Amino acid sequence: MNDTLKKLFINQVLLLYRCPECEVGGPLHVVLDDNNVDDTSILWCLKECFKDDTWNDNIKALTCEIGGLLLLIPINKRNSVVNEAWEYANNRWRTENTKYW
Repeated sequence: MNDTLKKLFINQVLLLYRCPECEVGGPLHVVLDDNNVDDTSILWCLKECFKDDTWNDNIKALTCEIGGLLLLIPINKRNSVVNEAWEYANNRWRTENTKYW
């Protein structure tokens, strides 16, 4: 996996987590927070995202980008990339919200 794709994926995950409705992964919670990174789980999340009126267009677009990027990553590398994105987003949140810690 090239570094550009990995950085793009991690950045998009950070943007999703920053959405007020998506602190725990939003429509991709099953994938990003529960590590269900198989194709079936990713595609299920993408489908469900568009069936649910809860999510605004920005969240739907981010969900599609993240899901699409993740599908491009070989399955044997997905867990580590998802974990790295989660760690990065969590560390950034802590840095930006130090008044809570």
